[in-house]
Formats: sequence, structure tokens, C-alpha cells
Amino acid sequence: MNIELRQPHSEKPISNRVKLFPDDLAVLPEGSVVDGAGVNAHLTDSADYVVIGSGAAGSTAAVTLTQAGYSVIILEEGPWVKTRDFGVDLYPAMKTLFRDMGAHAAMGRAVIPVLQGKCVGGSTTINSAIAWRVPEHVVHRWGTHFGLGDVLNQKNLDEQFDELDKSLSVHPVKDQALGKHNEVFGEAADKLKIKAERIQRYDAGCEASASCLTGCRTGRKLGMNVSYIPKSLHQGAKIYTSTQAVRVTSHYGRASGVECKFVPHPGSGRSLRYFTLKVKAKRGVILAASVVQTPGILKRSGVRLSAVGKHFQAH
Repeated sequence: MNIELRQPHSEKPISNRVKLFPDDLAVLPEGSVVDGAGVNAHLTDSADYVVIGSGAAGSTAAVTLTQAGYSVIILEEGPWVKTRDFGVDLYPAMKTLFRDMGAHAAMGRAVIPVLQGKCVGGSTTINSAIAWRVPEHVVHRWGTHFGLGDVLNQKNLDEQFDELDKSLSVHPVKDQALGKHNEVFGEAADKLKIKAERIQRYDAGCEASASCLTGCRTGRKLGMNVSYIPKSLHQGAKIYTSTQAVRVTSHYGRASGVECKFVPHPGSGRSLRYFTLKVKAKRGVILAASVVQTPGILKRSGVRLSAVGKHFQAH
């Protein structure tokens, strides 16, 4: 990958010099964003690749494919809440940005709360922008236990991680955003001779607004909603928001498209009747709806592998 981002803040010479963010419709290509919540008809569309999910994985796939010259359609189940609409209160954010208002949980030997974004940018819109690489022992196990060593090894991953770090401005937390409690923790670890290091984050100059969880109001956190999604759209991609991918269709064993339904905004008063979208994938479908949501789509698409939906691990 070779991806360069625009500055997270940009200005356009309009009447009152309003500051525009990369996710403002005024700076995005016309027709590149379709809000499914306002669609009142059944639609069809097509592209070389259809990407399900606009989070970290889906956005990275989309920006890479568009840079290679392919046409791409991105499908996102949640809305695109814009930077200028982010607030300071948690409850409204959880209603509009979180899946199940943050009450989602993974059931197993332990009940684990799983906070997920259900919006453009996915969980990168509501997480703390922490960029932590996969530990080497985990990559080694992937290679030896699952036979992926030839294609998924530390060398190959490090090359991609280096590109992502450069593209997303990944760096240790700066002093102005560190906070006193972290400063004291670091001093204590140093005195006790315990190895400690600052968290690596993807931001373009964090202003310590403490709004990661409710959406970065300054646009400094380089979540996919202000980085790779706008970049993909400028490179020719198209995104459908409030559009749920119901199932992946196939033809002779090859993924050939995606059947979707448009999702009205809660409280909009729209009829419960859903309008549909059928997208033809000329070359392939990228299913990047998270480790939690992807298995459901696979099952609805007829995949019957016994491992689908199992073996989830979290910490």
C-alpha cells in the first residue's frame, strides 16, 4: 500500500469561512454517498468489488482497491454521523454510533461486553485510536497451527504495519494528551524497573478533548470516517450508509453480489417496510463486518462450515 492522507482539517473559501472536515458532504464527490435511510425505492448497482463494512478492515480494503484502479461499493449498516455533529454527551452517542447502544455481549464461559461501532468508520469512530500490533507468538501460532506461514508471517505483516503506521500517523501519545495519571504510572514503572512504554495511537495532533468514545469533535483522531473512507470516495468509490448486508449471493461457488436492505433511522416515522438494494460484484466481495458480525452474514449466505461463529477469543 502507498496511501497518503489529506490533513484532517481543511478549509474551503465559502461565505463564512466554516471549517470543513474530510467527512463533510461539501468536500466529497457528488453522488459518492447514498443514505439508505432516505431511499424510497428498490435499487440495483454494481462494481468490481463490494466491501461489506466500513471499519478498519473494510476501509483499508476499499482504499487499497480504489488506488489500484478498481471500482468499489462500500456497504455500511449504520449512519454516517459527521464530525460537526459529534457531541459531548455519551447517551446520544451510544444511540447513534454504537451497536445495541453498547449493550452487545459475547456469550461463553464468560459474558464479555463487546463495544462496537455501528456507523461509518465502524469501531474506529468510537475507539481510542490505539494501534497495537499482533504479538509475534500469535502470528507464529497462526503460521504453524493453521498452515498460514507462507502468506501470513511476521515479515509480511510488519511491511503492512509499517505502511499503515506511516499513512495514519501512528506515534506514541504526546505529552499534552498523556494525562497526569499516565505520567505518574510511567514514573512508577521506571522507579520499579518495570518495562513500560507509551501507547501508540493514530492521530494527527490529539487536542486531548476526551471525546474518543463519542466521536472526535476536532477531527484529529484518524478514524476511518475521516481518513480512508473519504480517501476511497475521492478515488472513485461509492458508499451506501444505513444499508444492511443481508446475504452474499454466489454463482457456481463464487461470490457474485450482495443483497441488502435499507435501514430507516430510529424514530424517523418511516414505514417498517424495507426497500432493498442488490449489488453485483464483478470481481469479488470483501466481507469485513467484524469478527462478531461476519459469521452471521456467512450463515445467512448459506455457508455451513462448523467453525463459523465459533472460537471467538477476547481479552
